[in-house]
Amino acid sequence: SVFFFIGFMLVGKPIFDPTNVRVSVMPEGPAAMADIRNGDRIVAVNGEPIPDWDALKKAVGSHPGEAITVEVERDGERLTRSVTPGPKGAKDEGKIHVATVAQDQKVSVGEALKLAIMEPPVVVYDSLDKLFRIVTLKDEPDLTGPVGIVKSMAGEARLGAGRLVRLLGGLSAYLAMFNLLPIPALDGGRLLFLGFEAVSRRKPDPKVEAHIHAVGLLMMLALIAVVTVGDVMGKR
Repeated sequence: SVFFFIGFMLVGKPIFDPTNVRVSVMPEGPAAMADIRNGDRIVAVNGEPIPDWDALKKAVGSHPGEAITVEVERDGERLTRSVTPGPKGAKDEGKIHVATVAQDQKVSVGEALKLAIMEPPVVVYDSLDKLFRIVTLKDEPDLTGPVGIVKSMAGEARLGAGRLVRLLGGLSAYLAMFNLLPIPALDGGRLLFLGFEAVSRRKPDPKVEAHIHAVGLLMMLALIAVVTVGDVMGKR
């Protein structure tokens, strides 16, 4: 909440405008590989003007696996880039991995305080909803490790200190939620054993608990290693 409050006071709250075609570029995606950068404004695709986000999605999505010419505006200069959207059949079919950039609207101290209190629960809810959809196979896993997080932070830092601080607030809320998941080696796993002790009125075997946490820790480290390699190789 402290991070969010500082961020809201520095730059305000994000407001999404469908006519805003400035983009936030996801690391290692087709747009990033073509040297399209955070804050660039897409003005044309294959020579056709792009007035809004819907037009951009239609222009890009209609050419899966085909090289397209994307014209961007950066610091008052127009640049042309060749980008190839995801191929047919891929999970990113017809996508170049960009997202809209929110416009910041200034807020009062009172509104910043209210938003700072409300935002962490929203992050936790969205994260749990995403996790549930992955577990129930409704969404494909899209995991990010330390390397990916640093890349995201670097991108937000280029957009200003306020954006970076807001990202830190989101990461803090997400990590708090993750740490309370009922997984061995996390605090949530420890709470399971405390719950068992409260219900059964007896302590669990310390050796069994230690072994379970050790296995959980090894699994977590292995997952971090796999995701980090994917981040570094750009094959997540």
